[in-house]
Amino acid sequence: MVCDIIEHSWAASGRIEVKKGINIGIGMSKKIREATDILRDFLFAKVYNVQSAQEESEKARVLLRKLYAYLTRHVRLLPAEYRLHGDDKKRWVIDYIAGMTDLYAQKIADELSLL
Repeated sequence: MVCDIIEHSWAASGRIEVKKGINIGIGMSKKIREATDILRDFLFAKVYNVQSAQEESEKARVLLRKLYAYLTRHVRLLPAEYRLHGDDKKRWVIDYIAGMTDLYAQKIADELSLL
């Protein structure tokens, strides 16, 4: 696809002489554009699922809110290095949660029976 766009758009570079009446622009050949449209249709039909993504986002929000609420009440559970800087307990919790991967946050929430 990238090679086709480069080849199809080379005239727009100004490096070659273009015949009068030829449309100069950035784009792709008809064949590749059609293939791209087929791929796009497939991806939206079979891969991209907006409803599912919204549901997962909401689950993540709930998980993070519950982790935050629990950990702000139980800051002693935070690793010591998060409790060394300043007195802002909410900041300790935010920093701790911000450093979590999705899987680790889920694991901690499961261990604490938050979900």
